[in-house]
Amino acid sequence: MKLSKHLAPFAAVAMSALLTAGCIVSGTVVILEDISFFLTTQTGAYYYPVDVTDDEDWDEYKDNIDFIDDVSFTWTMNNPTGTNIVMNAYVRPFSDDPEGFDPTPPDPDDLIQIVKDLPVPAGTKSYSAAEGRTYLVPAGIDELKEILKTGQFDYFGYSTENNGDTITVEGTIIITVSGSE
Repeated sequence: MKLSKHLAPFAAVAMSALLTAGCIVSGTVVILEDISFFLTTQTGAYYYPVDVTDDEDWDEYKDNIDFIDDVSFTWTMNNPTGTNIVMNAYVRPFSDDPEGFDPTPPDPDDLIQIVKDLPVPAGTKSYSAAEGRTYLVPAGIDELKEILKTGQFDYFGYSTENNGDTITVEGTIIITVSGSE
């Protein structure tokens, strides 16, 4: 413990010297975006505009982002339908459309699939980022990483059951970015 207390001032001075000398400094930032929405199984679809541009870390580092390292999700879903359903999630570049569906949901074939066959059993089910990763579509996540460089995207979900019940979904989008100055 004593060693780290003594090294901290040295590290700060060394970093200042590097910055003054014009050396490149790089690092990784994790941005957490909480999400919360309702999926009405009557339509079997939902829309959620994601915008991290007002996040303090994003705002501070947005001009120095080299690439998006990773995108993952956590979810907690309450399914009162009494039956198991399956959900799929899709994205597209941010449209700034407050309705999202304009007036009907877009055809999933016109979107980028990022989640495939996520089981939502009757009752409440939570997925950690590690558990949820099983259902991510790697090619879709790669496309999302490119879209995310803007800090915004449209998120759509579709369910397999359309019985009129409402499923609540809460979670977090975890975005890991790398950048340099």
